[in-house]
Amino acid sequence: MPIRCGWGDDQQTLYIFQFMGYWTWEDLHQAAENIGDLLDNAPHPINLIFNFADSFRVPRNGINELSQIARKLLNNLNMMILVGMDPSMQMVSQTVLNMHPRLKSRVHTCCTFAEAMKFLEEVTTAQYDRASCQ
Repeated sequence: MPIRCGWGDDQQTLYIFQFMGYWTWEDLHQAAENIGDLLDNAPHPINLIFNFADSFRVPRNGINELSQIARKLLNNLNMMILVGMDPSMQMVSQTVLNMHPRLKSRVHTCCTFAEAMKFLEEVTTAQYDRASCQ
């Protein structure tokens, strides 16, 4: 399968999608089939990483497809990190984020997976620090 996905930590606060080679929207829908339920039923907000660094292109109809997926992700999403996007994917994702302003503040882009993990650690630490002060 050109998209692998699974938990990125034992606490189940991070879910990772790894895109490899050529993939289709059907591949993504199959991989993300349960993510809506995971987000809705998790006892805490979930972070998502979509790692496109090893993929080759965005399939056609990207704006419509990503817009549908974005609507499913609004519940219980903490942060979404998009990794390794090519210029066409950046354009599509920016268009979708402009269509979903509530999601825009929770999406960050990174060039590498290591950068994404570092960013997520910093955000999580800052959120924990703010919560412990209240």
